[in-house]
Amino acid sequence: MLEEPLQRFVCSVAEVGQPKVTGTGWFVTPTIGLTCAHVLDNSNAKKGQNIEVGFPFASGAKLEARVEHVDRKRDLAAFRLTGTFTIKRPGPLIEPVARASHLETFGFPEGYDQAYLGVPATITSPGRIAGNGWNLVNKDQAGGFFIKEGFSGAPVWDVIRFGVCGMVVAVDSDPESKTAFLISSAVIEVFLNTLGVDLADANNRINDAADVALYAASTNRTGCHEEVLSHMRHELSKEGDPVARYWLYVCCGSLNTAEAINFLKEAEKSEVFEFAKKGIKRAISNLVV
Repeated sequence: MLEEPLQRFVCSVAEVGQPKVTGTGWFVTPTIGLTCAHVLDNSNAKKGQNIEVGFPFASGAKLEARVEHVDRKRDLAAFRLTGTFTIKRPGPLIEPVARASHLETFGFPEGYDQAYLGVPATITSPGRIAGNGWNLVNKDQAGGFFIKEGFSGAPVWDVIRFGVCGMVVAVDSDPESKTAFLISSAVIEVFLNTLGVDLADANNRINDAADVALYAASTNRTGCHEEVLSHMRHELSKEGDPVARYWLYVCCGSLNTAEAINFLKEAEKSEVFEFAKKGIKRAISNLVV
């Protein structure tokens, strides 16, 4: 099952007017999308020209976007929507994956290479990063689809940390190896900085009810409660917005563990924002340990 947040900002990439998709892309801001430079080569698109992006979770709806920058050394390309439409919830960049995690992505391999199709893939990562900033990833032992041609440019969603940790760039030519490569989020951030794209205001935190529900669902499915609680505590240590703190506490409560309730009881004594305290009380009332 594909993570719902990923559905909000993943897209197909194709030559304008052509039904066959040449790769995958995703939106990192409401108007700016990313893909691999070699995907644009397959679309016969150069800087200043238009491509067509499709949204598989919006019945394959298509929009045009203009190619703004191509970096062949990093195999990255940026494009911008040409109309007034914007992506409400773009993909938040997080730190590169440093150890095994639960990762998901979505692409358009042969047989699924139409804007209204595409397939999800689940992967794990041992955290090895090559000198070029690529992450090595391997097939999830649970089975299902694995990355293949057509996934280039796809965002890789970290279910545990709730963000994009990289972008698919290549796959081993030996199908038996079940090995693929990601451009790490650190490399992507450097690329975006050279374009003057400011990610300081990116929504990398859970701060509304919808995202809390999604995060809780992914947590319950993967069962990694201790790691998620640790992540929530880290977010709370740096978050100064009472509304965001409220929902972070609610999310902690959704873990429904003894560790979570102990943490919430401690937080109830030290939390300074009255509105955030309401989130603690709501979380504790929903816990059944």
